[in-house]
Amino acid sequence: MSKKIPVVGAFGAGRSWFSDAIGGAWKLMKQGIALPVAKNSPLYAEVFSLTAPHLPVLVHKRTRFLETDGASQNASWMLELNHFAVRSICPHLAAGSPDRKCVLEILDDIVSAEQGRIAAAASASNPPYTSRFDTSWAI
Repeated sequence: MSKKIPVVGAFGAGRSWFSDAIGGAWKLMKQGIALPVAKNSPLYAEVFSLTAPHLPVLVHKRTRFLETDGASQNASWMLELNHFAVRSICPHLAAGSPDRKCVLEILDDIVSAEQGRIAAAASASNPPYTSRFDTSWAI
């Protein structure tokens, strides 16, 4: 079972597929694998409860920063979100000190969901004007 299968490409010849697989797994273990946090996790619920009073301001800032597509605008929004997390969220988390990147992903998810909810409510509350006649004289 120790048959060497020649590998052509970046790894070079003479290495077995098994050692390449072990090496790849070791690399992943060293780097870490970032799994998304479930919306029903205690960390997500805690971040949401800490963020709730600030949601209108965060939605406004996210809309302002991301209204034009661009890497610099996205970087500005993430910098603003990072400052907010450091000042307002991380000191109050009961879960110790979770990964800041994880907290930022949760915050961005919460703010984008609220932004989408507000946009959906605004489009549903304004029905289209379908009258054939001009009724502005009656108002």
